[in-house]
Amino acid sequence: MNAKGARAENTCQWILSHPTYLSWLRSKDSQVLWLSGGPGKGKTFLSIFLAEQFELITQNPEGGILLQYFCDNQDDKRNTAVSITRGFIYQLLRKSTSLFKHIVPIWELQKEELFSDRSFETLWDILEAMLRNLGPQNVYCILDALDECEEKSLQPLTRRLKALFLGSGGVPPPSYLKMIVVSRELPLCLPQALQSFFRLELDSELDSEVTQDLHQYITVKLDEYFPRRLDHDPWRDKLEKTLVERAGGTFLWLGFAILILKDKSRSEVDDSLPDLPKGLGPMYERIFLQIKEERRGKVARILRWVVMAVRPLRVAEFADALGTESSAGLTKEEVMREQIAFCGYMLSIQQDEVHLVHQSAKDFLLAKKIEINPQLDLFMIHQDEVNAEIVKTCIAYLHKDEFVNNPDEIRRLLEMNSGEFAFLRYATLNWIAHAKSLPDDAESAFDLSMDFFAEKEPYTGLFWGWRCAYSDAPGHSNAVLFSAFYLSCYHGIMPLLKKSLALKKQKWKNGREDPVNKVDIYDRSPLYIAIGGRNDVAVRFLLEQGADVTPRVLKLAQSRGPSMLKILTDWQESHNAGRNGAVLRQAISKVGNHLRRFTKMNISEG
Repeated sequence: MNAKGARAENTCQWILSHPTYLSWLRSKDSQVLWLSGGPGKGKTFLSIFLAEQFELITQNPEGGILLQYFCDNQDDKRNTAVSITRGFIYQLLRKSTSLFKHIVPIWELQKEELFSDRSFETLWDILEAMLRNLGPQNVYCILDALDECEEKSLQPLTRRLKALFLGSGGVPPPSYLKMIVVSRELPLCLPQALQSFFRLELDSELDSEVTQDLHQYITVKLDEYFPRRLDHDPWRDKLEKTLVERAGGTFLWLGFAILILKDKSRSEVDDSLPDLPKGLGPMYERIFLQIKEERRGKVARILRWVVMAVRPLRVAEFADALGTESSAGLTKEEVMREQIAFCGYMLSIQQDEVHLVHQSAKDFLLAKKIEINPQLDLFMIHQDEVNAEIVKTCIAYLHKDEFVNNPDEIRRLLEMNSGEFAFLRYATLNWIAHAKSLPDDAESAFDLSMDFFAEKEPYTGLFWGWRCAYSDAPGHSNAVLFSAFYLSCYHGIMPLLKKSLALKKQKWKNGREDPVNKVDIYDRSPLYIAIGGRNDVAVRFLLEQGADVTPRVLKLAQSRGPSMLKILTDWQESHNAGRNGAVLRQAISKVGNHLRRFTKMNISEG
């Protein structure tokens, strides 16, 4: 939004009289309206405009309720199915305290687990129950930038969304619910789920309406920087026409063009117009190539972190993470602001957080381009490399002397929200997210000689100090894990799991317990812990490494649901003649007749 600025006056008005919009609005049934369009097409402008319209309608209690949620790919707290569902539930609870009855009993049972990433289905059931018990009042719901939702959670969300409005299992949709979904057409699960609903396509069928808004938008912007000298100003008319033609139907391109031209004289604008690239991709190329060569290394590193961080970082966090030093009479935060400014139009600082200009900029930086200007290669982001860089930086940060010498300081400083260690919160709470994204062969991201990975006595050492701080943070796992090896089993950090187990096996001597089956003080094996974390990949890997399926392990798998149990039964089927197959058969017989019947059912259905 920063490059484009605020919505221009008198734009977006056309939608209020569009036949498709009116049909959706006047429909007696609950309905979805899908507004789709490419990057920079003004989708968010439309979302904001419609939210303003429905805010006016719902100011009157009889006008209904407005729910709205804006997804943000740059923030993992705003880009998952769980965060979207939680957002809607929270807004409904603020509207009507009587709805607490739908969530309190489940909360009393599950506590923080109710709001974890594994609880989407439960949360959605709660949301549906609330919507069905609101009574006969209109509910308007705007869900913007749904394409920025994490793809693996987007699929179950769109499945439940479609079922909600089309009805499933004989349950009709809730009455009086009108939802607007705003997104691009990708990923594919979006058109697959939304194609049966009302739709307005900004890319094709609404080209004339979008062009009309573009003209209005550019008129307002040019009035600010190049006001008309006379009622009839041919130069202004030509400039407006040229910019709209080159914009390719995107507001974002126009925003960039205005930023490039705004400080130039009229004659300089005439000289610059032919050099303005046509289209958003070429515009990004121009912006990067205009960065001074001596600044490009710093810019590239900052952009890597902005794009790959799981949430927007504050300026102080950036300075601390990247090791920025004070210089030339400036504090390290002031130096950091200068370096962020090197990035030009790509970044903005909003409420002290560093933000990328637009989702399309992230797409550009992550794209795998067959042909690219060699000067741009420095800026292109390779996700695995950057995730590994961030993991190493986080773990190294936790090895500061203050924490190695006194691991309890991690928790104490987090509770204090100490400004001296600005990056500590991110390093403590988010390195796991980056580590889980690494491919299996990224073992070099983990230096097992570091103190963090050392095997210590239970409840001691740097790892335990980190674990206590991590588990105290709201929304994070409180599983009692005594080493990074067990952590990798629980969370499925496969390169760490493989490297740790390989090192343990090197040290393993005949007569001692195989590390793949060694239990902790709570009699939990690595396989037991992986099942506890519901991590399918780690479970399969440990089975391949010879993990024993004991009755206790099998009972835990049963409690984790049919899919986890099926992994074990499938393993038995494919390794029936081996040691694990015999152990599993013995374990099943010990668990009981009910479990045997359940297992056989899953084998036959598998």
